[in-house]
Amino acid sequence: MQRESVQEIFGKRAEGYVSSASHADREVLDRIGQLCGDLRGKIALDIATGTGHVAMRLSPLADVVIGLDLTRRMLEMAREEAEKRSLSNLTWLRGDVRSLPFPDGSFHVVTCRRAPHHFPDAHMALREMCRVLKDDGVLVIDDRSVPEDAEIGSTMNHLDLLHDRSHVREYGRKEWEAMLRKAGLTDIQFHEYRRHLPLSTMTWNAEPADAKGIERAVSSLPSDLKRRMAVEETDGKLFMDQYYITIRATK
Repeated sequence: MQRESVQEIFGKRAEGYVSSASHADREVLDRIGQLCGDLRGKIALDIATGTGHVAMRLSPLADVVIGLDLTRRMLEMAREEAEKRSLSNLTWLRGDVRSLPFPDGSFHVVTCRRAPHHFPDAHMALREMCRVLKDDGVLVIDDRSVPEDAEIGSTMNHLDLLHDRSHVREYGRKEWEAMLRKAGLTDIQFHEYRRHLPLSTMTWNAEPADAKGIERAVSSLPSDLKRRMAVEETDGKLFMDQYYITIRATK
């Protein structure tokens, strides 16, 4: 998808991401902070920062944090929220992960959350992340994922494409490990987790026709696949498992 289309989609949705419970998940944000290690006196880069949840979590821990995103409106919302919290060591910068505007070895830590599944070329993005890391620098990624079940993987990627037309692909653990090693990263650690969530978490910011498509697709899944994905109806609402992965690697 072209840069302009991505900016249009996320520009319209920026306000929703500020208050999104999923993006503000304290457990996940704290885990990312812990995996970054001791950030005192260090510089961190948060790629595809969106409305800045990770950058603001790292702000009290690091000397300087740069939040980079392609969408201007996202950055405006992040800046406003940081000012409300009186966080003064944050810089917000517009840029593309495929060509990061920094010299080699600029950062002690690079983070990226809930964004790689949107990247047109994940291999290129990882190479760029690795390039701007200092030697022994740390990369922490948290993203939507898929389990080692091809049918679930195909279903989730289809649902996420309906949810968001900028979606490219969610990767499982084995795919992530191969890409990270190819990019030159080592000491790779994984934490796979899932959330049993209402289907509304996938339809809330989708176009109306796509939201209906998601509902129809989930309702019509074969019974065995519904069981494996824990699809169930509670109080008239559909719930299902959604899959995530947190990764820590070093250069």
